[in-house]
Amino acid sequence: MDSPVKPETDEQNDSEKREWVKNPNGLPEIYGNYLHTNWSLFDTRILIGHLKPYLGDSTKFVIEEQGAINLSWAQTKNLARLLGGMVRAYESVNGEIPQLKLAPNAEQIKAAEAENESKQRPV
Repeated sequence: MDSPVKPETDEQNDSEKREWVKNPNGLPEIYGNYLHTNWSLFDTRILIGHLKPYLGDSTKFVIEEQGAINLSWAQTKNLARLLGGMVRAYESVNGEIPQLKLAPNAEQIKAAEAENESKQRPV
């Protein structure tokens, strides 16, 4: 049996160990399920959003901004390597992460059922 893939640690190649210290102002926890990226010659930016149903209309969604992270190109490459390692480790234990599909809402289900019924009626 294959052994699980070990995720790489950040700054793995640094010869010196660095200590993490708490920010005296606290550290914000940000949840995001929607990302938008852009970049310049010098750095990259990842805008983190939260995709939410629009209040009062279950067929419409909005993206509420949560935060953004700006990284140098070198750190962007390091982040890509770290995330790839995390996904490989997760999938080695849990199997491939499937592509998600949004279930239809109640109105779409009713419309599809009505269409199916009309197709089954004799002409």
